[in-house]
Amino acid sequence: MLKEAIESRPPVVLPLLAGVVAMAAVSVRNLDDTVRERLRVRAAAHRRSMEAEMCAILVDAEQEPDDDEGQFDALVVRFGELGGVDLDLPTGSAPPRAADFTS
Repeated sequence: MLKEAIESRPPVVLPLLAGVVAMAAVSVRNLDDTVRERLRVRAAAHRRSMEAEMCAILVDAEQEPDDDEGQFDALVVRFGELGGVDLDLPTGSAPPRAADFTS
């Protein structure tokens, strides 16, 4: 009778295990106390645990340079070899004046 009761129940373990994701574990040995304290303060500033802060630091360090490339950086990469341009800029000796919209 007990065997029948167990077999008739829906499996509970499999749905629970379906959401489990394998994660890597990393141990950091011989970490300087100053570095540990700065990490703790940084994590608190971001409202994260020290473990979450270390994960964020590693993810940020792992990103490719062009994963988060801005438009200026893209232009520098694309046209940087051509060199810059020297512009003749006015000296700015005249005082600024208000715009005249009467015409």
